[in-house]
Amino acid sequence: MLNTSSLRFKRAIFAVVLILFTQVGIANQPELAKAEVAVFAVEYPPFTTMETADRGINFQLLAKTIGRKFTISPRFVPPARAGEILRHEPWCISFYPPKGMDDTVRFFPLSEQRVELAFYRTASNAPTISNLDTLAGQRVAVLRVKKLGTFHQPLLDAGAELVMTESVAQGLELLKFGRVDHILADEVGVSEALNKLDNMPVMERSEYVYFETHVGAHLNTQCKHYNDLVALFGNIQSQ
Repeated sequence: MLNTSSLRFKRAIFAVVLILFTQVGIANQPELAKAEVAVFAVEYPPFTTMETADRGINFQLLAKTIGRKFTISPRFVPPARAGEILRHEPWCISFYPPKGMDDTVRFFPLSEQRVELAFYRTASNAPTISNLDTLAGQRVAVLRVKKLGTFHQPLLDAGAELVMTESVAQGLELLKFGRVDHILADEVGVSEALNKLDNMPVMERSEYVYFETHVGAHLNTQCKHYNDLVALFGNIQSQ
């Protein structure tokens, strides 16, 4: 017959083994798959574009906002069809402004500050860009597009040579090795790219702002993920 101390010892060993098996089981459980949300957009670089891996500034900011809980599936559509698609297809998020749907759509900012596109270069004693005329003959890295449009025309009119890049990081690398004189980008994009690059020189931004805007997304109140998305967008206000 087992004495009391021996019985207690065996019970303690059993409890420890049970806890270990439970913890191993929890650790080996696969993470819950993130829900996927389609995000409608039209080609409008550098904010939304199919030509770069990160899909542009808007998608970068959206990923920071909801990427922890949702998988973002970009859906680029022709501008001429965007309105019709949003009116007749189920959707959750759109960067293209839906028309005639005010009762079922809410707009949420992706940043408290306005997004500013300015010119970045390696630190220098020379004056930074103060107006476009000073870009004459300068090589400026911009995100790749299929066709240059009205967004780029002022740069071309000023005599700048535009160098297409796949990402802000690539533009910074070109800047590092002296293959371009400036990169046109936003502060968030530059900061995140610098965090991933090694041995980069000190960068400085121009006082001149080429373009600025409020960046946000339109949410469909009929989306099944609407409440979860609103909660994530609401975090921007409290940061």
